[in-house]
Formats: sequence, structure tokens, C-alpha cells
Amino acid sequence: SSASCSSHAPATARSRDDAASPDGARLQEALDAMWRYDLGRAESLLEKRRHTSAWYAAAFAECSMLRTSVTGLHDDATFGLECVRTAETLLASSSHGDTRGERGVGHQVISAELLLFRAAFNVMLGNRLRALYFARQCWQIFRRLEACMCDTAADLVAEGSRHEHGTQGTEELRGRIGFGLGFFYLATSLLPSGLGTLLRLAGFVVDRERGKAFLARVSEEGPCERAIPAAIALAMYHLDIEPDMPRAGELLVASLNRKPENMLLHWAGSVFAWRNACLSQAVEMAGKALWCCGAQLSDRALFLRYELGVLHLITLEANLSLPHLRFVYDTVSTKRVCFPYKATVILQLAAASFRAGHDDEGLAWCKEAEGCSDWKLKLERDGLQLLQIFRTHRSSCRGLLAFEATYFLRQYSKVHKDMLLRIRDNLRETASSFVGQVKGMLSQGKPMTAAHLNAANLEVVVESVSAWLIDAVLCFYMASPGDAMDFVPSFAHLCMLLPPWAAYLSAHGLYWCGRIYAIEHQNHSAAMCLRQAKAYKKHPFFIGEKISSVLASLSAANGDSAL
Repeated sequence: SSASCSSHAPATARSRDDAASPDGARLQEALDAMWRYDLGRAESLLEKRRHTSAWYAAAFAECSMLRTSVTGLHDDATFGLECVRTAETLLASSSHGDTRGERGVGHQVISAELLLFRAAFNVMLGNRLRALYFARQCWQIFRRLEACMCDTAADLVAEGSRHEHGTQGTEELRGRIGFGLGFFYLATSLLPSGLGTLLRLAGFVVDRERGKAFLARVSEEGPCERAIPAAIALAMYHLDIEPDMPRAGELLVASLNRKPENMLLHWAGSVFAWRNACLSQAVEMAGKALWCCGAQLSDRALFLRYELGVLHLITLEANLSLPHLRFVYDTVSTKRVCFPYKATVILQLAAASFRAGHDDEGLAWCKEAEGCSDWKLKLERDGLQLLQIFRTHRSSCRGLLAFEATYFLRQYSKVHKDMLLRIRDNLRETASSFVGQVKGMLSQGKPMTAAHLNAANLEVVVESVSAWLIDAVLCFYMASPGDAMDFVPSFAHLCMLLPPWAAYLSAHGLYWCGRIYAIEHQNHSAAMCLRQAKAYKKHPFFIGEKISSVLASLSAANGDSAL
């Protein structure tokens, strides 16, 4: 979002006066190319004057910001910082002749936007304290400029006219100030409440409603190009923080009508579709976003390629997922990038490989994970343990890793019911032989205990429990708990028979048995399963706190005596 502000000081060239000049027309053409994500064309138009004009230099820095937002590469971020320094140096030199001893509004806005660029580039480079320092400086300038939002149009034009390209469009100036203020007011309100005092001591003002109002005004009024990042920021806010899907969709559709080739809007549209459990549309929108990047940039579009890889894995299109995930892994392992959860990509690669029937490649990824040295986060460490379990113990049906990985990465809640049904059908087909054998064993009428299970039978039981775990989860999200009751009693019993290395399946399996029983108003059985699940203390993807929370809610709703 911040990327769109800075070059719109040069966007002063969008005014009618500027468009009449050769330089103004060239700058306008560069800005139009930039927002079509034809960054190569935009940079070629800006190159001639970016070392002599602060406005051209700021626009060039914005190109770097937009590119880095797609690639995540540290080299691109470092180059972007160099572009910002060039623009700031030119901006400072252009103010030396200011006889009033203060810079004009347009000059100050560009200075603030360049500071916002600095902050964003430093976040990508991992320099978060430095980023906070520059963000604070940026906010202080926008805060001083807030009074301009109430000035008359004549006053704004007079202030905005004191730069290289003459009179700035008043609405464009208001829009840039409005976006900067809206961004900070809203962003600071989304941080943990415990940081509120520190933010205020640092000079920030936390005001969510004012932030939303500024962003709404910028996104809806006039042709201001900052309407695009403002609309995206507000739409993303309405996806989760204050859910309002119609409003989020309205913002994105209106912006796409104005800028149909803007990559960021298609990307945001894919997130919107994903959040609404429309995976096919999410894949389509992400594909359009990749197309909007152009041939050169699409080959480096790390985040988009990762999103496509994950979406295809969720829908079990492993052969479509693998090329994207391989690209992501090659990039994060050979280049310095801003990419969280790097090691999780290996888990997804192994899952996609096993799902596609490439067992040798899947085992190679398991081996690769074992030698990985940067598993710093718990999610990644849990993923490593899961891969080693599948490498050493789960040789019979490694295709189930695709289902387990998607579950443990919490993706099934974002899938539409129709797609969940297709996934469940696929799951049941994958595990049908194991589940059939278990049902045959149970139908013999003999009590099944761990002592009576030989190695072959234990293997069958483990794979069946894995399949039933995912089946129960899918039934839950499809709002069809009755379907799960066909196997939940046997499932709960088998969870207690698993070996220690499969404790994660026992804990999660019993937890979901408890959830299904509770929905079916069998509270005693639900509580029993949850208490048994709570007994498992050491396993990957630990959910002890979640189990305790559900058990407490069940007790409060029904009374301990009822359980």
C-alpha cells in the first residue's frame, strides 16, 4: 500500500498544466505504466531524469517498491533503499531556495512517502527497529499535514505548486495525505493492545474509525491513484478484523473497473476469494495477477507462486502445485529473501510429491528437512517431526501427508463445502483399503487392544486413524457431524491403541471425536474423549490448550455433574 504514495509526488504531473509539458507527459506515461505493473517500461521512461529530478527519482523508487513487493528479494529491497536516498538528496537540494524557510505541502508529502518506503524496505530486510524509526518520522509529517485536509482548494493548490512541475491537482494532494493518515491511524489500531501506551509515547495516534474514514474517502472520491492501495487496505481489513464481505468485494470490484491490469488488485482479489472459500476463483485471480506481472517479473513472483502452489495442494492438484513450490524452495534456499516459514515449504513439497506418486522425491524432501538448520519456529519444528514420522514409520500410505499437512496448516476452514466434499471423496478412496481392513477386524467381535496388534495390523490401524481424523475434520467444516458418527465410536477406540510416535494422531483424533460428540449432544462421551486427548503431553502440533478450552466450555454449558 505504501508503495503507491511516494511516486505520487511526481503524480503532480497528472495535473492539466503538467500534461502540457514534455517532461510532465513523460512522467504521466511512466506512472500509468507503473500501475499496469509494466515496471520495465516505467523505469525506462524515468531513467533519463531520475538523477536530476526528485520527482522522477521518487517515482523510480516506487517502481522498486512495487517490484520488491512481488519478489521479496533482499537485493531488490537494497536497491530500493538506494533509490530512496537519491530521491531524498534531490528533494533536499530542491528546497534550498525556499525563502519562506519551510517546504511546500507537495514537497513534504513526498518526503513522508519516501520515509514510508524506507520503513517498508527495512522491514523486508529484517531491520524492524530501524523501520519503526522511519515510520515514526513519516507519521510526524503526515500528522502535521492533517490540517491541510481542511484547507480550501485554493490554499492547497498554492502550497502544492511549489515544486518542479508546477500546480498539483488538489484532489490528488488531498488523496495522498488522506492515504498516509488513514494507513497510520488504522495500522496502529491493529497492533496488540499492550503496545498502545508505547505507541502513544512514540507520538502515534491510535484511531481506527478515523483511519477507516480516511481510507474510504480516498478509495471512493475522485480519480486519485492512491485509491488503489486505500481500497486494498480497507478490503483486507474487512476480510478478518471487521468482517464485511460485501463491502470488501465492492471496494475491489470498483478498483478493478478503474485499473483492470493492476496486479495488486488481482492479488487482493485472490485473497478475497480464498477467504470466502472459493478456491477455484482464488486460483484464477492469482493466475491473472501473475499475468499482470509480465513475463520478466512473473518469473520472480515469489509470493504469488507460493500462493498458487498452496492452493493447488489444498485441492489435491499435486502436479500443478509442485512446479510452484519447487520454484519457491529454489529461491528461498539460494537467495536472501523476505519469506516467513521457509522450512514449511519443504513439508508442502514432500506432501505434493507423495500425492503425485513421486515417492523418491518425497523422501528426498524429508531427508532435506532433516539437515535444515533454520527451523526456528514451532510450526516448522513440528513440520520436521511430521516429515520424519512419514519417512521412518508411514511407508504404507504416504499420500495421506497431503491431507495432514493441509489440516495442520489450518487450511480446511477456508474451503467451500462443495470442494470439501470432493476432498473427502478423494480421502476415502485413498485410504479405502486400510479402513476396510480395520472394519473387518472390528467386525470379528473380539476386543481389539494394543497387545493383540501385530506390526502389520498396527500399520493398518495408524493409516485408518489418520484418514478418519481428516474425515472428521471435513465433516465438521461441512456441517455434517452425522456422517462422522458412522465411524467416530471405532475411531475414538483406535486412537488409544497407537504407538508413542503416533501420539499426535491420538491427541488430535480424540479431540475431534469430542467435538463431534458434543455437536451430537453426547456430552459424556465428548468429555471422555477430550480428557483422554488431554493426557497426551508430548507430540508435534500440540493442542493441549485448545482441548482445555473446549472442555471448559463444555463443562460450563452443561454443568460438571452432567459430564
